Amino acid sequence: MYTIKILCLGLFFAFAVFPLSTVMADVGIIENNLWYSHFPFSEGETVTLYTGVWNGGKERARGEVAFLANGVEVGRVPFAVNGGELTEVSTRWVSKSGSQSLKAKIVEAYLARDGQKEALALTNKESDAQVVLIERVIHQDKKDNLKPIVALASTTLATAVLPVVSRLPESVSDPVLAMVYAFDDMAEAKTKSLTDEKNNLKTELKKSTPENNREQSEDKGITSLEDVKEYFGSSLAATAGLKDPFTYAKYIGVAILLFFVSKPILLALVFSILAIVLARSVLRIARKRRYPHLT
Repeated sequence: MYTIKILCLGLFFAFAVFPLSTVMADVGIIENNLWYSHFPFSEGETVTLYTGVWNGGKERARGEVAFLANGVEVGRVPFAVNGGELTEVSTRWVSKSGSQSLKAKIVEAYLARDGQKEALALTNKESDAQVVLIERVIHQDKKDNLKPIVALASTTLATAVLPVVSRLPESVSDPVLAMVYAFDDMAEAKTKSLTDEKNNLKTELKKSTPENNREQSEDKGITSLEDVKEYFGSSLAATAGLKDPFTYAKYIGVAILLFFVSKPILLALVFSILAIVLARSVLRIARKRRYPHLT
């Protein structure tokens, strides 16, 4: 007898402290239910995440909505929506790089009756998860050997590498980017060196090329044999100042080398071909030494 009374008393206090949930199927997050202030967005941007809560009942419903990115709560916002109405709920989020699964979830919903909260059991508590891929932004002060992303994207090699590398984990992408930057620095320095050398050659050739002989060939009344010899001597002396063919070949060679260095992908292709040819030659020689009877 006393056991039954104790059980009844326990149930009474349980219902008083923890009221039964009321099922309201027409209260919850709407369909197509997560959108953004702008899209696409990159790492570090402040984005506003939105969702909508619908109340198809007659009483005012209250609660809280949590926004999650890869399962981690990034914002929690209270809501209050009257019967037959829709309310918009939002939070601000600083985006992170990589694959991000975004969703909104009602973590609490209730009716306020006589100063008490009457919990609601909802049929649509969560939004659909939306997966977005956010590219990583490389900052200038991240590492001393890394350049700004704008400077990297200005080269042909980096333009091809960046869209792929920016989506990799930092442990993988940083060594690759450091190598690309080092190659970019080397190409830039070599290009400057070759450009200076080419300009010096141009200046040298310009100085050594005979000037227009018009002033020297003007008829000044040359009548004596000595004057004629002097005139031809000056012309021959000027012609003798011309550089030998090797100087011009050097100029052409520098120009060709400058062209290849200024095209990183083309230069890499040339080196790759040379490496393949060299490897084939070494293998051929090794094969001949090992199997001399096959030659």
